[in-house]
Amino acid sequence: MDNSINTVKETSPVHKRLTYVDTCKFICIFLVMYAHARRNGDVISYLYSFHLPVFFFLNGLTLNIREDETLGSFLERKIKSYLIPIFFLGLMSITIDIGFRYGTHQEVSWKFFVDSLVGLYQQERMYPLWFVGALFVSDILFFLAYQAGKGKLIWTSLFSLLILTIAILFNKYFSSYNRKIMWNLDAALFGAFFVYLGWLFNHHQTIKIRSFLLKNRLWALLWGSILLALGLLLNWYNYQTYHLHLEMWGGQYQKYYLVIPSAILGSLGAYLISFALDNKILAYLGQSTLILLAFHQILANRLFQDYICKNWVNETFKLGENDYHIAFLALTETLFDLGIILPIYFLLAYTPLAFMIHKKIPSWWKEKYLQVKDKIRKRTDQA
Repeated sequence: MDNSINTVKETSPVHKRLTYVDTCKFICIFLVMYAHARRNGDVISYLYSFHLPVFFFLNGLTLNIREDETLGSFLERKIKSYLIPIFFLGLMSITIDIGFRYGTHQEVSWKFFVDSLVGLYQQERMYPLWFVGALFVSDILFFLAYQAGKGKLIWTSLFSLLILTIAILFNKYFSSYNRKIMWNLDAALFGAFFVYLGWLFNHHQTIKIRSFLLKNRLWALLWGSILLALGLLLNWYNYQTYHLHLEMWGGQYQKYYLVIPSAILGSLGAYLISFALDNKILAYLGQSTLILLAFHQILANRLFQDYICKNWVNETFKLGENDYHIAFLALTETLFDLGIILPIYFLLAYTPLAFMIHKKIPSWWKEKYLQVKDKIRKRTDQA
């Protein structure tokens, strides 16, 4: 989700883009879209148990903290990779929202537009982009823990555990205010711990563990399946016993001693399975994660549910939360989302608009610009 996930921490033995990380991102964003299409039911509790924490984990896994880097330089990099996309994609989301409101004859005023801009600035769960804001804050929180620990494993670990403790206490005593916190600090506090876990897994002092788990694809698939199953089992116990499951958007993290281990096991399991399933197509699609996150609910879901398949959706959801017809409907809607949003990604990534999602403008556009500029100069000289 973070476009800064193009480099790897200096202590990593790998210094190129990790395609299986992109594969993991695509698999998990697919599960996010499927969960939103499914809406509710027992299946949701399993997907929610890890499909957002894994993105924090991947951020930590690929986090690039430069030697002697200051908070200022780190912030500058993160502002470019997070805040610029939030701003531009947020404006597009507001425009789409207004368009749908006009289409359904809802009143749209300047106040609504201004309030939407304020909500975008405050990052209080207004659009799916709230999660990008949480990633931004979580990276900063972990950087502070890293700096406080002077990059040493033991001290960075202790400060990261302190952040997790603060997250739990905050959620326990201020849970009713969680959704009012600017820049989704409540989610970012938990997220920072998963950033730390990703950083820890990629640390040179844990290379034996990493090498053991990533020995080969079949081995990674085996261990990934075991860890994911254990995480889902913990979630099942929590859901069946306490009727609770992880829900970061709603600030629901109880029971901590079940939810957090479940998310850790699920995230690591999903990562290992992605290593086993890695291929060029999934890795390529994984680069579109930010766009898929931004527009699947605000655009694709509304088209599908309110216009294209309105009757099918309404009739199917009368059958019951866990009916297999709903599973088929949700899968169809998720594939529809991909078909609608991927062209938007191509439009942004392969045109001069690429800067809006923190990608480099393709070289052929620069070459074309220089050619046009040269022709204009020659004509001016001739005149």
